[in-house]
Amino acid sequence: MLLHAALYRLRSSPDPKVVFTGAADLMIPLLCDEASVEVYLGDRLARWQDNPPATDGIPAPRASGGRDGHPAAMSVTVHTSSLPAEPDGWTGGLDYVAALTCRWYSGEEPTASAVALIKIVARYAAAMVHQGQQAELIQAQDLRIQRLERDRQA
Repeated sequence: MLLHAALYRLRSSPDPKVVFTGAADLMIPLLCDEASVEVYLGDRLARWQDNPPATDGIPAPRASGGRDGHPAAMSVTVHTSSLPAEPDGWTGGLDYVAALTCRWYSGEEPTASAVALIKIVARYAAAMVHQGQQAELIQAQDLRIQRLERDRQA
């Protein structure tokens, strides 16, 4: 129920960095000790598509170890791609890929349910980006219709 309440606070936006950063903030301390986001766009997205990570969603030790005397950290990174556009607006590729990373400093491996919840949060965030992008398109079309109506009446 806490996760549902947290996700309810997540707002839609056409900017994936805004939405996924909000999702990362909501996951602390509910799902993990620390969370971060990286969004791949443009050339970085193309490089990511050429060589996607094989460890997506698999808990792994963090190379830099723990913090403040804690044991080495465990981390999970979930990569979530943009939702495809509608067929008439299809651009032939992805808009972005967001990497949402959760870290735990207990030294213990995260549970399978924690990893599943992180994936759910990431997919929900992608839906919020898609909703924001669609709202932006609708607003642009509404403005266009208003201009056409004004021109027609003039």
